Amino acid sequence: MPVFEFQASNGGPTVEIEADSLAKAQDIFVKIPGVQGMRSSSPWERLSSGFQQSWGDTAYGAKQLAGGDLDQEQQALVDQPIPEDTAGLVGYMGGELSQLAAPGGVAAKVGTKMGRYGPMLMDLLLNAGHGYTKATSEGESRMGNVAENVAGTLAGRGAARMISGVQPAPGAMDMVKRGVRLSPGQVGGKWSVPGMLEQTAEVLPFGGTVSKNMRRTGIKDWNQDRLASVSPDGLPPKKTGRDGIGEISSKFNDAYKRLLPNDLVMQADDQFTNSLTDILERYTPLLDPNLSRRLSGNLEKLWDMASSGNLTGQNFKSQLKSLRKQATQTANIDHNVMAAFNEAVNALQDLSYRNLGGDAVEQLKHVDSQYSRFAPVQEAMTRQGALTEGLFTPTQLISTAAGRGTGRRAAARGQNRMVEEAITAEGILGNTIPAVGPGTGEKVGLLASMLEPNLFAAGATFGLGYPLIAPAMRNPNQIADWLGRTQISSQGGQAFTDR
Repeated sequence: MPVFEFQASNGGPTVEIEADSLAKAQDIFVKIPGVQGMRSSSPWERLSSGFQQSWGDTAYGAKQLAGGDLDQEQQALVDQPIPEDTAGLVGYMGGELSQLAAPGGVAAKVGTKMGRYGPMLMDLLLNAGHGYTKATSEGESRMGNVAENVAGTLAGRGAARMISGVQPAPGAMDMVKRGVRLSPGQVGGKWSVPGMLEQTAEVLPFGGTVSKNMRRTGIKDWNQDRLASVSPDGLPPKKTGRDGIGEISSKFNDAYKRLLPNDLVMQADDQFTNSLTDILERYTPLLDPNLSRRLSGNLEKLWDMASSGNLTGQNFKSQLKSLRKQATQTANIDHNVMAAFNEAVNALQDLSYRNLGGDAVEQLKHVDSQYSRFAPVQEAMTRQGALTEGLFTPTQLISTAAGRGTGRRAAARGQNRMVEEAITAEGILGNTIPAVGPGTGEKVGLLASMLEPNLFAAGATFGLGYPLIAPAMRNPNQIADWLGRTQISSQGGQAFTDR
């Protein structure tokens, strides 16, 4: 009977399959979980394949221990390495944890009755025994499996101990209370040991993807928290990113329409006239001719509109937006003209308050105050990188909220709360947004269970540590191989030899 050699196009090991025909050999090859778990299938198929491979390794290991022989298809499964793609590895780890859950709970209960080191001893014995039952292929030994599992358990306990001992960075717990989900490294701050380890671990195939996903979740939640803090109703948007910005903008439009109806006419009074005159007299001597004309032109147009009775609720909003835009556009040209336009904004807002009266004044003041805080957040979303990621960083918000670098000094004096809060967030979240590719979401549920205390008892320690230690023990050069890995072809592999 002919023997066909197959190799997955991602550079995996060569597999020899004896079959009557190439078609039948291919059918056997693509059913091997380690192959089916490659990128040729959907994430959920790869997840299922990894789960099946884990249980298959244990079942066939028990068969070997009982003196039974494995058939060709069973041996082909055993010969496959642990999946290297994210979904496949998560599925494999899920299978491992499902096998360890029940005995892990028993081992934990027994360990608590054995004194101080009892839990750790039972943990090691459980996972060592689990490794011993795993099937072996040519060149592998059961003691090697035991060593891997023991090392993974120790690494998991070390990681859990380090995480539990993290001293929260200033402001981190306040963010958590507001609903921002932080990774252990973010809780400790980017310069803490866990924080630096998380950033370093981002190059790893599984732990790195998990780390990046957790860190990105923290930045995403913080974005939503910032939008809630500037929203007119104090509630976060239902959507995220630029869609969330649009949702908050709609809330402001609705609030202004309600408080400043289109038929409301605002008449200029002496206080408004004096305010505009004072702005021109103080700032015109400080500006070059072009900026001076720009300022006087805008303020004269505004005064003409208000004094003639043409300043209505509808065009009031457009005038306010125009003045704010002028202030933003001139911020990097001359801080004097920026300050002049900001004072004109205040004068126009004060005019609206005097024309309204009653409870509407306090409501409008709140909306105006929130909108002034919303503008830097809205601008931060337009910065380079934020447009691509749909998220902004604390550093980008500091840049837009500070204005010519004065915001950091003002924050130090307690005069710019938004910048002060963003500087605190920068020390927790960092200034980059980790890129996470497709397939990230499929591991979130399993990751949560692996990190949840006592959920899987002793088995959870193995689940946390194994992805950290096993790849390096199997092959120290494997990490470099992972980084350059290519995707498998749509056929699931290539038959290249018929002998």
